[in-house]
Amino acid sequence: MGMKKTQDKKAYTIYRPLLDIDKPTIQLMCEKKRLTYFIDPTNAEPITSRNKIRNTIMPQITKLHP
Repeated sequence: MGMKKTQDKKAYTIYRPLLDIDKPTIQLMCEKKRLTYFIDPTNAEPITSRNKIRNTIMPQITKLHP
Protein backbone atom coordinates (compact mmCIF):
# COMPACT_ATOMS: atom_id res chain seq x y z
CA MET A 1 0.00 0.00 0.00
CA GLY A 2 2.97 2.35 0.33
CA MET A 3 3.67 5.40 -1.76
CA LYS A 4 5.95 5.16 -4.78
CA LYS A 5 8.98 7.40 -5.27
CA THR A 6 7.45 8.64 -8.53
CA GLN A 7 3.85 8.66 -9.64
CA ASP A 8 2.75 9.62 -13.13
CA LYS A 9 -0.45 11.59 -13.48
CA LYS A 10 -2.07 12.69 -16.75
CA ALA A 11 -0.45 16.12 -16.89
CA TYR A 12 2.46 15.78 -14.43
CA THR A 13 4.67 13.48 -12.38
CA ILE A 14 4.91 13.50 -8.59
CA TYR A 15 8.43 12.99 -7.17
CA ARG A 16 9.01 12.04 -3.53
CA PRO A 17 12.78 12.34 -3.05
CA LEU A 18 12.69 12.05 0.76
CA LEU A 19 10.64 8.87 0.89
CA ASP A 20 13.62 6.68 1.83
CA ILE A 21 14.79 8.96 4.65
CA ASP A 22 13.43 8.32 8.15
CA LYS A 23 11.59 11.02 10.09
CA PRO A 24 14.30 11.68 12.74
CA THR A 25 16.87 12.28 9.98
CA ILE A 26 14.55 14.68 8.16
CA GLN A 27 13.81 16.53 11.41
CA LEU A 28 17.55 16.84 12.11
CA MET A 29 18.19 18.11 8.57
CA CYS A 30 15.46 20.73 9.00
CA GLU A 31 16.89 21.79 12.36
CA LYS A 32 20.40 22.18 10.92
CA LYS A 33 19.11 24.19 7.95
CA ARG A 34 16.68 26.18 10.13
CA LEU A 35 13.69 24.95 8.17
CA THR A 36 10.24 24.50 9.65
CA TYR A 37 9.25 20.85 10.02
CA PHE A 38 5.57 20.57 9.14
CA ILE A 39 3.30 17.81 10.42
CA ASP A 40 0.17 17.26 8.35
CA PRO A 41 -2.77 17.58 10.78
CA THR A 42 -4.86 15.13 8.73
CA ASN A 43 -2.50 12.33 9.84
CA ALA A 44 -4.37 12.27 13.16
CA GLU A 45 -7.80 12.03 11.53
CA PRO A 46 -9.36 8.59 10.91
CA ILE A 47 -10.17 9.42 7.29
CA THR A 48 -8.05 6.72 5.65
CA SER A 49 -7.27 3.08 6.39
CA ARG A 50 -3.62 4.03 6.83
CA ASN A 51 -4.48 6.57 9.54
CA LYS A 52 -6.80 4.15 11.31
CA ILE A 53 -4.06 1.52 11.39
CA ARG A 54 -1.39 4.03 12.48
CA ASN A 55 -3.49 5.67 15.19
CA THR A 56 -5.58 2.78 16.51
CA ILE A 57 -4.12 -0.63 15.74
CA MET A 58 -0.37 0.07 15.92
CA PRO A 59 -0.49 1.58 19.45
CA GLN A 60 -2.31 -1.55 20.66
CA ILE A 61 0.30 -3.81 19.05
CA THR A 62 3.09 -1.71 20.57
CA LYS A 63 1.56 -2.11 24.04
CA LEU A 64 1.53 -5.88 23.61
CA HIS A 65 5.01 -6.06 22.04
CA PRO A 66 7.12 -3.07 23.09
